[in-house]
Amino acid sequence: MIKAKYFYIFLALSNLLALFWIFINLINYGKSSFSLSVCMVKNISGYPCATCGTTRSILSFVSGDFSIAFFQNPFGVLASITIFILPFALLLDLFSQKKILYHLFHKMLTALNQSKYWISILTFFLLLWIWNLYKHFNDLET
Repeated sequence: MIKAKYFYIFLALSNLLALFWIFINLINYGKSSFSLSVCMVKNISGYPCATCGTTRSILSFVSGDFSIAFFQNPFGVLASITIFILPFALLLDLFSQKKILYHLFHKMLTALNQSKYWISILTFFLLLWIWNLYKHFNDLET
């Protein structure tokens, strides 16, 4: 079982890293010379994975292009909301001392022990992958 202190440190550092990644991509967004792909699946096979397009989706979401963000990758919309709400939730937990996120994390782990949640999660990512492959083979990349 992970201790609350390490959980919050990991969460805060992960969120800072995500915000930094978004910032780096945001200042280079739209520049034709900037192309940075960290997807090993796409770099090796040439085909997009289920989460390919998440960074572009987040950048579109930040720019207010919500339909484009959803088109690029629906997971990016969920990631955007999480990345931008999480700092406030962390601050709330810090000042209230209630460890809401920590307790939510443990409830989520308990729920993930049930196969119906894994089936839902795997189905969601399978549908994302099918969507990305459909866009790839029909030249619908934005």
